[in-house]
Amino acid sequence: STGAVSPQVGSHRDISLESLSLFRLLEPQIEILVLGTGDRVERLHPAMMKQMRERGIAVEVQDT
Repeated sequence: STGAVSPQVGSHRDISLESLSLFRLLEPQIEILVLGTGDRVERLHPAMMKQMRERGIAVEVQDT
């Protein structure tokens, strides 16, 4: 069975490595994480994006 997991964050500014830590623990490991940032696409902190890439997780940011 597959399902969606949605950590509670108020806005894109609240997205951090800590809020995304759950996704690094999933088995099998996810390869792509799609984040919706609301009415428009918002940039996430480059260091956070780099660390997710280093863990083998591509992050795609989209408006919702």
